[in-house]
Amino acid sequence: MQAPEQLSILQHWFGGVISRPLTEEGKSAPIDAAVKQWVLPSPTLAPDQRMEIYNQQYWYRLLTVMQENFPLVAQLIGYATFNELATAYLIEYPPHTWRLTELGHRFADWVEDPLLKIAGQVDWAWEQAFIAPAYPPLSGNPTLLLQRPWRLQPHLTLLELACDLLPIRDNKEGELVWEGPYPVAIFRTPYNDIAWARLHLEELKLLQAIASGQNLLEALEQFPPTHEEELPFWIQNWVIRQWLA
Repeated sequence: MQAPEQLSILQHWFGGVISRPLTEEGKSAPIDAAVKQWVLPSPTLAPDQRMEIYNQQYWYRLLTVMQENFPLVAQLIGYATFNELATAYLIEYPPHTWRLTELGHRFADWVEDPLLKIAGQVDWAWEQAFIAPAYPPLSGNPTLLLQRPWRLQPHLTLLELACDLLPIRDNKEGELVWEGPYPVAIFRTPYNDIAWARLHLEELKLLQAIASGQNLLEALEQFPPTHEEELPFWIQNWVIRQWLA
């Protein structure tokens, strides 16, 4: 059902006003005279002052969500610089859904700095591990399972990092080490904790092949491990961690 014309005009105006970027002092830029047409004064505040509260709270809320979703990026550059970066991102990619958990879904691709891009990937994988669904873990006859396509849990993210940032995210301090690749998995445990694990590079390739729809035999044919004795331990860990569905 189409909204009444006057309501659509009011919504468009209101949305435009509250989403305007704040000044460097955290204030609203001057609001046009149309505010008096739509907003009445309160006993203590003029119409533009009332709208300034909505404008500030819009940005305070979005920046808080971005800080919570990208703590490693904020840690690396400081909150003031992070807020400037997040504001520029949100101007280009404003919220497109009521789910604020999706607010930063393009941030890691959008940011240009190589270190911050890696940090953004790690932070977003952490966020997805928290909100993504989990399917029933793989079970059944081991012989038959080898012939069936396996599925990775949606909350599992596989990354091949150039910089070892996860210890810094854990400990809130540490040195940047650029000696990658660092293959890692970020996932939700059976106890609903978010965790990460280092992987062997060949293990990562196998998991990526499985994620593309191959069964284990096909994946092994494409990426035969040079250390075959480790394969049973890899699979055992995948099953224990319930990465396979």
